[in-house]
Amino acid sequence: DPTQKHFMVLYRGRVFSVDIFDSKGALTSLDRDSWASAREELLEAGNAEKLRLIDGALFTLCLDDLKSEDPSRLIQSLLIGDSATNRWFDKSFQLIVDGNGQATINFEHSWGDGVAVLRLMEESYKWVS
Repeated sequence: DPTQKHFMVLYRGRVFSVDIFDSKGALTSLDRDSWASAREELLEAGNAEKLRLIDGALFTLCLDDLKSEDPSRLIQSLLIGDSATNRWFDKSFQLIVDGNGQATINFEHSWGDGVAVLRLMEESYKWVS
């Protein structure tokens, strides 16, 4: 059904519904003034509830298609994705999984210390290993 805007996640027998929105992530890579204007246009167009959902999310999970072993390409993808459409830079924490299943993070430092995020990732890695 082309009107559906969600996908399902199954984890330990529990079912989660995840809504999918239009690819507007590139907007957050604009300079702050341009993004503020674009955000206002989205709000005026009736997207306040969608933006509230995005703003209220604990973090962003970015699922990328890139399958590369080239470190330069992987670093570029980590920072901005292919065209910034698969990143939401207003979120303080983004978990990024590439097409090979490798996971990494991109986070904005003003809210907290990098050591705390490193500890979170170390403990997460131990838990899944």
